[in-house]
Amino acid sequence: IAVASELYYPIRLKPRGDNTLDRLREFGVNHIELRTIDLNPLSKAGIDERDVKFIQLLIAWMMSLPDITLTSEQQLQAIRNYKLAAHFSLNDTQITYPDGSRHSLAEATLSILDRMSAFFESIGVNVTEVMDFQRKKITDSEHYRYADIIRREYGSDFVRSIIKLGIRSQE
Repeated sequence: IAVASELYYPIRLKPRGDNTLDRLREFGVNHIELRTIDLNPLSKAGIDERDVKFIQLLIAWMMSLPDITLTSEQQLQAIRNYKLAAHFSLNDTQITYPDGSRHSLAEATLSILDRMSAFFESIGVNVTEVMDFQRKKITDSEHYRYADIIRREYGSDFVRSIIKLGIRSQE
């Protein structure tokens, strides 16, 4: 990558000041940029409050997990999984775990949601509403997953329709 600011992966390590690889190497990480936020163009604010709460819970849960070291091949597989996750089909899309096993995206996602729920329950934090909302995006995607709703409501002209919706929301 010639220009660090043109790296479009879901998580970017950012140095203080100019975003260059040299500054990152010299000064280290100042902050982490998360680019996986589940934006909701159907919401006036552009994001649902339950999604913001979920992201906070996800980060807290991930921080509780033990550190793991991935091989170069496992890191490449993680990138392939990330790209596969962008497909519309939650049940047909297969991702590969670090142990080599394959699971549908829906199955993998529900497994993570179950593990998160169990973790927060074990420490006495009630996350039922937030987690149920995320589960519905998988189990009833036609009514809860933003991409499915947009595709159903706006059809093949969804880009133009969403831009108009955004302009109306700004007004």
